[in-house]
Amino acid sequence: MSSLKKKKNNKAASKEDLDWFKFDDWLKTVRPLSTRMEKKKRRSFAVLGLGNFGQHVAEALIRARMEVLAIDSNSERVEEMSELVGNAVAADVTDAKALRAAGVDSVDTAIVSIGESIEASVLSVMILKELGVSEVIAKAANLLHAKVLDKVGVTRVVFPEREAAIDLVGELTTRSVLNYFQLAEGVSVVEVPVPDDIVGKTLRETELRNKFNVNVIALKHRRLELDKEGVGHETAYYDVMVTPDHKVSKDDTLVIVGRDEDLKKLERLQ
Repeated sequence: MSSLKKKKNNKAASKEDLDWFKFDDWLKTVRPLSTRMEKKKRRSFAVLGLGNFGQHVAEALIRARMEVLAIDSNSERVEEMSELVGNAVAADVTDAKALRAAGVDSVDTAIVSIGESIEASVLSVMILKELGVSEVIAKAANLLHAKVLDKVGVTRVVFPEREAAIDLVGELTTRSVLNYFQLAEGVSVVEVPVPDDIVGKTLRETELRNKFNVNVIALKHRRLELDKEGVGHETAYYDVMVTPDHKVSKDDTLVIVGRDEDLKKLERLQ
């Protein structure tokens, strides 16, 4: 800095000196910022209630490499989950002191998966809100339960059984659909095998958008991979960077989004 000031007094600083000064000054700003961003990469979650739904949620979060705190009053469930979740605690989910001691007040999101006891579910949500958890997602057993949860300020209510049933019925009632997922009321994503009459065509040439008012958002490919023992296994991967000029092959699967009434028209392709 002093050398730069001297040059200001004597003669104009060179372009190299100015560029280095700016770069050095920029680094002082960026380094602390990058450190903060690194710390925020992994979101933290608390799963309260380790029944079937809670266990599946905790397992999925662990696979997604998130920080997970699993809590249940049943010590056997906690012990079972402790093999997968490093931070599994046996505690009363309706006890504010116990939840604070477990560290629930420091998580980003809490999932309350207590469906069998409406009272315990609602109390847990109220405690989580008081502890300052910004996002609270709760499982509801029925519509009344959902209304009460909404009244106490839950961020989102989920009906796992109902949502699974909707997806299953959509899959069963739409012939030739391999997989079905409802995005919103009346809008879904389906996986459809490539019909023989469009094999080798580009997505533009298939005219799926013009004929059926749907969009192909990805292609699922199958490939053979060898494990450590040299045994071959067929795996699937999704190509989400598809373009209108992308050609489809016989072994591909089309991943399509659209309105339910338009998706049903895809049966004409078979």
